[in-house]
Amino acid sequence: MLRNPDWEVVKHTLQSVPPEHYMHNWFNQDVASGGALSWQRWEKHDEVLFFLKETPRELNVLDYGCGPGMMDFTLADKDYNVYGYDIDEHVITMANLIRSVQDPIIKDRLVFKTSLPPAEMYFEVCWMSHTLEHIPMEEWPFIFKKLRNQVLLFEIAVPIGHGYDNGDGSHVNFWETLESLTSALSASGLTIRATATDETAWVYRVRGTME
Repeated sequence: MLRNPDWEVVKHTLQSVPPEHYMHNWFNQDVASGGALSWQRWEKHDEVLFFLKETPRELNVLDYGCGPGMMDFTLADKDYNVYGYDIDEHVITMANLIRSVQDPIIKDRLVFKTSLPPAEMYFEVCWMSHTLEHIPMEEWPFIFKKLRNQVLLFEIAVPIGHGYDNGDGSHVNFWETLESLTSALSASGLTIRATATDETAWVYRVRGTME
């Protein structure tokens, strides 16, 4: 069972985080009540439910752009080994703070870093859930190329159109069609294996590999 951190400490950590779409006022208010980071909330998150349905247990997962890692804790509780990567040191600090109060078996299944995993590490899945909309498309080829020898499968989800834009500049990419997204991914070197429009979660989903 996952354990809750000290919410006062989490709130203090949040004060250092630059404005982002998951750090808006509604999120901070939810944190104050323990809601935004509650395990009950994340266990039922659309992305978590999709991942659990599509991905065998006990695999090694690279969460590229993990944020505070809330979905990763749920995966670890379901027997996945997760390496959470994010360039934002504040959210990684938060993730490690929450990790520090977990049972040893959960701790052992989780790593949170601001650096990519060493070259000798291998992952069956690279999970890019609500990540690529934040990264300029000209950087995508370098990301996929860097990970090609470490990742078997890329599992990608991005919001449809302007669905999750809060007008704060945090999203640099928008896709009105699934075709425009897959075209950009193909141009970045990804071989597309499957696509879907998930209107329930309001995301486009793409599964791909690097040859």
